[in-house]
Amino acid sequence: MKIIRIKITLFFILFSTILVFSQNEDMPKDIQVWNGLELKYKGLKKTEFIFESGVRFVDNATVVGKYFSDLSIKRRYNDMFSYSIGYRYLLNKNNNLVFQEKNRFYGDVRFKQDVSGVVDVSFRTRVQTQIDSEFGFSQNITNKLREKFKCVYTLKNIDLDFFIGLEVFYLFGEGVEKIRYIAGLEKSFGKKIDLGFNSIFQNDLLESTESCLIFRTTLSYSI
Repeated sequence: MKIIRIKITLFFILFSTILVFSQNEDMPKDIQVWNGLELKYKGLKKTEFIFESGVRFVDNATVVGKYFSDLSIKRRYNDMFSYSIGYRYLLNKNNNLVFQEKNRFYGDVRFKQDVSGVVDVSFRTRVQTQIDSEFGFSQNITNKLREKFKCVYTLKNIDLDFFIGLEVFYLFGEGVEKIRYIAGLEKSFGKKIDLGFNSIFQNDLLESTESCLIFRTTLSYSI
């Protein structure tokens, strides 16, 4: 418990520092809107099958920049630990305005801890491999490590969660690629439907021209 509290304190210090620092930086080069639909199915004990589909609008939310479909299997080991594996198929528009096919494979390990009756924190480590195909003739393979921290405050009487988060992308062979700063809320409607809204500031450290502000909505339905 002491270690968790230390990590939370360090996170809030870092998050506050970034907010102050970002006020002196240039405005994001782009504003994007991400929309996603998620279906969850608990077919086995402690096991969940998740299908997600989404579309992302770029260039100040004026054109479609990406489509994706994602299938993953999540296994809960106990109340604190879980792990999952997944596959994502993407169509991503490149600089020539042509949709490029990408295939992503990933594995996650998650740790979640209740800090109090209404606050919990979680840590997720993801290792992913992405294969980018160019016109079907050549392939480019990239490997990344993604570390994500999330702190959630729950209003149980109205089934509403407020959260903040931080995600760091490490590109093998290059270093830290980008950082995402996340804040949002999620509302539950009964036991089957969740609706989430969040904003993300994405700071690209390797290509500063790619930094952007993102507004994301997600509708989740449990079968």
